[in-house]
Amino acid sequence: MRYADRAAVLAELSLQSDNPDDALAIQRVEGIEEGLCDTFDAKVGRSFNEVALPETRTVTVGAPYRPVTNSYPLMDAAGWPRSPRLVLAVPLRSLVGIEEGGRWDGGAWVDGRTLTTDEYLLTYKAKDGYYGIDRLGGSWPEMVRVTGMWADQPVSDLPADVREAMTFLTAETYRQQQASPADELGPDNMVVRPRNPWRYEQVVMAIKRHKIVKVLL
Repeated sequence: MRYADRAAVLAELSLQSDNPDDALAIQRVEGIEEGLCDTFDAKVGRSFNEVALPETRTVTVGAPYRPVTNSYPLMDAAGWPRSPRLVLAVPLRSLVGIEEGGRWDGGAWVDGRTLTTDEYLLTYKAKDGYYGIDRLGGSWPEMVRVTGMWADQPVSDLPADVREAMTFLTAETYRQQQASPADELGPDNMVVRPRNPWRYEQVVMAIKRHKIVKVLL
């Protein structure tokens, strides 16, 4: 299983991996877990237990705005001021480098200039990284290429709260699928209705803790 604790799920459902009679049920549980992992990833905006590499993304700087006065010192080619702060839609966990200028030759950017580390400063620190980059002593061009590790890239480890949430979700979802057409489980006089596992506090908090907040630009 990708996220859930396989042994714990099978124990919770009284299934044994060495029992041939449980083979089809276990196969079904594994399929459920795979689908739930995809759903969890979509809810939080990233995946886990995968190795990611630094990625280069082209970031478009916000359009210039008209000045209230003529005292703003940072002007673009058209004469309108441009902000020295680059706001990122997705936070940056770590920065490798920033490149500006250059031209696209059909396969890659060439002749660009890599900024030195004293030309910018990471800012707007949040739990998932930095949402802003300040240009020191100047303003940003219309587009720059930022290379680094982004918050929505896969995370190499599997947090304990994600593992426990997925273990619970997998077992409870399997139980839901075994319910009667009336959505009931258990023998007569001991019937229970399966709960919605996505509303369980542990699951809700795991999603809240790991969800990537994106900025609308």
